Amino acid sequence: GRRIARIYPLYIVMTGIFIAFYATFPHKVPHDFDFSAKTILSNILMVQAWGIGPSIIVAGWSISTEFGAYLMFPFLAILILYRGKWIAHGLACVSCLTLAILYFLSIGSEYEVKYVQSLNIWDGATFGPIIRCLAEFSLGIWAYRLYIRPSMAEKSALDFLQKSWVSIVTTIVIITLLALPYPDVAIVILMPFLIVSLAPDKSVVAQFLGWKPVYF
Repeated sequence: GRRIARIYPLYIVMTGIFIAFYATFPHKVPHDFDFSAKTILSNILMVQAWGIGPSIIVAGWSISTEFGAYLMFPFLAILILYRGKWIAHGLACVSCLTLAILYFLSIGSEYEVKYVQSLNIWDGATFGPIIRCLAEFSLGIWAYRLYIRPSMAEKSALDFLQKSWVSIVTTIVIITLLALPYPDVAIVILMPFLIVSLAPDKSVVAQFLGWKPVYF
């Protein structure tokens, strides 16, 4: 409820402004954009990127998929946080595999160049965006479980991840990957480990990111 209260008022106002703008200046409507009743209604309900159609606000595809993740959160939380560790680890592996499949198939991706795969998946006419979001959201919940409720076996792995040099190396690797063409899956899969590594706020990287000038 708090998430909807925070996001929806601004979202619906901006959606109305975009509709009014396109109605006034129809030549500005994006190519192949369908202003049907289905498109408008799905955008108003924030469900357009669930395989239904385009977002009137282009960046709204992300809000739409995140809304889907909020609705799925209770079920994901039960499975990942309140069931056995193997179920949690299994779902994390399934999420990584799902992202890899989306990457290689480029389901719902835009701006493909000579069929180069990427996770730039936001075409709401496919199920790619919502699947991508749920997979990444699941990895985030899994990272939280690993940090807050590690088993004895996981504790040693957690202690290793939280060594300062590990967070430094992970950060350098991710920054390096960002400078290379299309390593999207590797970056996404590394992010939960970086978050867990930075969570105690003890490493050099965490202290730098928490430094007031940087935070500002």
